[in-house]
Amino acid sequence: MRYLLQKENASEQKLRKQFLYDVFHLWFVNNGTIGEFDVFETFPFSNNNNILMVYGHNFQVKSLLKQYSKKINEKDIFIISCADNLKKNYSLEGKRVYLCPQNNGTVKLLRGEEFGFEFDITETELALYNCKKTNAYEKLLKAFEI
Repeated sequence: MRYLLQKENASEQKLRKQFLYDVFHLWFVNNGTIGEFDVFETFPFSNNNNILMVYGHNFQVKSLLKQYSKKINEKDIFIISCADNLKKNYSLEGKRVYLCPQNNGTVKLLRGEEFGFEFDITETELALYNCKKTNAYEKLLKAFEI
């Protein structure tokens, strides 16, 4: 499993890796960059190889999918980003793309400190954190929309 975090959020890397560990009970390590995104990958690297999570602004995510599609080998892509048109902006041939729930094409960031986090968090991330499922893929399916 890989997690791509927009470089704009680089100051949250340590906090987000801890969050990912708490959610999936897997260690994530830095493993380079793709475009404007830092790449975290589960360790050992063979865990859930068909899952990619992406966190970033809509225009950056669209650019990532368009410019770097050949670097995305995962079959299931889970995106935390605003989007007014999933099919048009976030589709990749041969991939299943899941988007976090939207409200009129936007995702609301909540004040993380109100929920015990040191970074602003989305409702989707809270749903992942609180999900009782133990399988990573099942957790993601519960929190995202297709």
